Amino acid sequence: IGHFAERHGLILIVALGEVVVAIGIGIIESLDESGSLPTDVVMGLLAAGLFAGLLWWAYFDRVQPGLEWKGEQVDGQQRGWYAVDVYTYLHAIIVSGVIISAAALEEIILHPGDPVPLPFRIMLAGGLLMFLLGTVACVARAFRVVVPERIIASVVIVAIVAIGASWNGVALLLILDVVLFGVLVAEYVRVEGSRSTRETTTPEATGETP
Repeated sequence: IGHFAERHGLILIVALGEVVVAIGIGIIESLDESGSLPTDVVMGLLAAGLFAGLLWWAYFDRVQPGLEWKGEQVDGQQRGWYAVDVYTYLHAIIVSGVIISAAALEEIILHPGDPVPLPFRIMLAGGLLMFLLGTVACVARAFRVVVPERIIASVVIVAIVAIGASWNGVALLLILDVVLFGVLVAEYVRVEGSRSTRETTTPEATGETP
């Protein structure tokens, strides 16, 4: 399982590299056209970089080590089924979501001051939903729990993309960054709070005998 976790983590890093490629294309195009980087282009590059960082946080901070740990707890045929479900089927959705989002980011960075065309808004929202719900499905498969923050975020993202037809690319991307950041912070606070509660209610902490 450790091998599966490491290799699929590397695959996701390669997919996140597509965001870096999109940033690079935006820089090259802008320099070719004007010989400089306008403010809206710089803002788009920063927003895209933050976007990639948030996706990295959403996977590697908790999901990746948690999935690897759970895989080590199962044996025999169950471990094989676990690896197939999590690292073959569900990771295909997660990685595809990152790549689709990166393709939409390229359009946003190339035209940061213009409204984002509907097909690219659908790609951006669809890719994000595939990524978020893919991680939700992985956690559900591994731990039989649901991550409510990411489901709520998926609904909010659909609403934002639906009403943001007139927003320019930078504004749309920055708002999505804020949503992702808020969701990850809320998730962190909930998980850490739950962990602290469990630690303080152990037999040792409450004076009870094991």
